[in-house]
Amino acid sequence: MDAVARRFMWQVISDITTKRGECCVILVSHSMEECEALCTRIGIMVGGRFRCLGPAQHLKSRFGMGYQVEISVALPQGVLLAEDEVEGATRALFPINDTILARLQATAAGLKTDRFTMPQLTTALAAIDRSAWLDRLSGTGTGADVWQTVSMSGSIGLREFAAWCRLEERVEGILSFVGQHYPDAVLRERQGTKVRFEIASKDTTTGAPRQLSDMFGLIEEHKVRLYMEDYSVSQTSLEQIFTFFAGQQEEEKGAAAGIVSGVPLLALGAATAQTTAGQGEGRAAARFGNSGGGSKVLPSATVV
Repeated sequence: MDAVARRFMWQVISDITTKRGECCVILVSHSMEECEALCTRIGIMVGGRFRCLGPAQHLKSRFGMGYQVEISVALPQGVLLAEDEVEGATRALFPINDTILARLQATAAGLKTDRFTMPQLTTALAAIDRSAWLDRLSGTGTGADVWQTVSMSGSIGLREFAAWCRLEERVEGILSFVGQHYPDAVLRERQGTKVRFEIASKDTTTGAPRQLSDMFGLIEEHKVRLYMEDYSVSQTSLEQIFTFFAGQQEEEKGAAAGIVSGVPLLALGAATAQTTAGQGEGRAAARFGNSGGGSKVLPSATVV
């Protein structure tokens, strides 16, 4: 439906359930916005089982995981596709004193090449003291783009690889920053330049409530130093709650390239991340809402 027709249908359903009050409407939808607008009770079904049922605010309070902090990291200058990597174009975009680029250039000169093969990437990472990043260069690691480029063409351009290294360094800086100020934070998602953290609404050590204003102020103060392109701090949304439940399904699970999720920063040492499966997340899940009242949390074994 287009936007106008969808709003018209919403109004029809709303009139049937509120003005007439003679029937109950069960709505099956993949739009949580639609469910929140029309339903007094919302249920989430995953793998053929009800996982929860209740009003929207009840679900947020019961299953919400504090605050969600989403940060988009600014891409390092000079990130171009391999075919766009021409003399002068990317060279002018990198800072003159960029240490990572300088070390990689010295390594490339020693190897007498301007492109790295997979074996040469081991030497390149050692040159910038990042040998541990080698594990990320896989089909499901955060270096999936690098791995795919090397797999398809046999090598990757020096500057393209330098840009990925700089991006990884910036993301690690943000992980370290969040872990330092919020040790109980959990890295819920990382894909490319975007990271999403879950931070409890209360300090797990002192029990003191955390204020949104303080979190905004802290991020705003350090956003330039940490190369943040944009950020948001909000209460857990119904969409995120659904995604959380959908991630527990057993069907259609597979590894997704470059996605990291559900990793406590304390376990990461605020610097590293583990790759988890999530490609099929949300495919086999369905959202249910109805116009009744009340609130109840159903056990995960309940079958419709």
